[in-house]
Amino acid sequence: MRQGIKDSVIVAVSVCSFVVGVILSFMGLFLPPIGVIDNSVLIAVGQFLTLAATGLGIKEYVDGKLEQIERTK
Repeated sequence: MRQGIKDSVIVAVSVCSFVVGVILSFMGLFLPPIGVIDNSVLIAVGQFLTLAATGLGIKEYVDGKLEQIERTK
């Protein structure tokens, strides 16, 4: 996979993961339980997705900074 496409996919997955994580966290906190899934499960999944998005975002930031440093040498 080319580097530009790889970066775009990582950013898209990171943004989607963050958005879904935040939505699930709010759903788990504010909605009454409708079915079998407990609120704590929704909150945990939301937090894990948010954590994954943060990790991907930090990786992209560091990779960008390292690339910028290498270009200035």
